[in-house]
Amino acid sequence: MDELMKKKAEYPSEGIFYMVPDVRSGKYTLYVQRQDQNENEVAHFLLWDKVVELLGIRFRKARVELLESAYLGLPRGRVIQGVGKEWVVGWGEDFPLGEFRDEIIKEFSLGDVQVRFEKQMHETMSRRDQKNVENVLGIKMSPSGFKVK
Repeated sequence: MDELMKKKAEYPSEGIFYMVPDVRSGKYTLYVQRQDQNENEVAHFLLWDKVVELLGIRFRKARVELLESAYLGLPRGRVIQGVGKEWVVGWGEDFPLGEFRDEIIKEFSLGDVQVRFEKQMHETMSRRDQKNVENVLGIKMSPSGFKVK
């Protein structure tokens, strides 16, 4: 990677993420979309098609396409620049943050800035979408993680 690209990758970035269940490990994996400076705000529903594709591979379920409109059904979050050097990670308190805090900071290159994690209702899973995801995938999600039913 040339120096310019390496420097760009090291800058803190706004963006969004999903916590995607991985049945082989029994844990979530972080699925990130960073926002470039000249990009409009990224939205969860725009990333959702890629997440559904990944769920189809992981769960080998023909019915995963039923999740097309359930983009509020997995734990997720948003990283935004706050005031000064502070950056805010909004999340819905519906996944085990302690397990993923460092990974989120690394993926968004937030190691050299002040980071505040805060609960945001906008990032909380909708009960309807959560139930849809759980039924299709055969899992049960809680703030401590997920389990196969």
